[in-house]
Amino acid sequence: MQTIDNGFIQLGRSKDSISLEHRVILIKTDSSGAMEWSREFGDQFDDPNGVFILQAADSGYIFSCHSYATLIIRTNSNGDTVWTKNYNAGLISSILQTNDNGFILAGRFDTLGGGANALFCKIDSLGNIIWSHVFDGGSAVEECVNVI
Repeated sequence: MQTIDNGFIQLGRSKDSISLEHRVILIKTDSSGAMEWSREFGDQFDDPNGVFILQAADSGYIFSCHSYATLIIRTNSNGDTVWTKNYNAGLISSILQTNDNGFILAGRFDTLGGGANALFCKIDSLGNIIWSHVFDGGSAVEECVNVI
């Protein structure tokens, strides 16, 4: 994703060659692709996958990670963690910043028996849930994949 300063931010996954631990990695580059910094996240969860990233109005970042739980991590513009929240959802596949500096999260809530229902959630700027809705359309698996 291109950043406000015309650089790029990448969200991915790394694997330590010795411990074999997987971690989510955030890499910031300049407009020419030269690395400015990188940060790894993973002490809070096992076998993580970075799913979605958004640059917030304050130039920081917010991104979702999926492993055995769903985490939303908020960083400052240098990639340092501001807060981490575990929402015990299935997967957050899209994030949108709202006019009040909160965020809308969209994705799925995993159900018992292997199904999933569409999830739509509003959090404040500190990651606290304001409201949350789960939509069951009657299919085995439903998911919100994007919020605009």
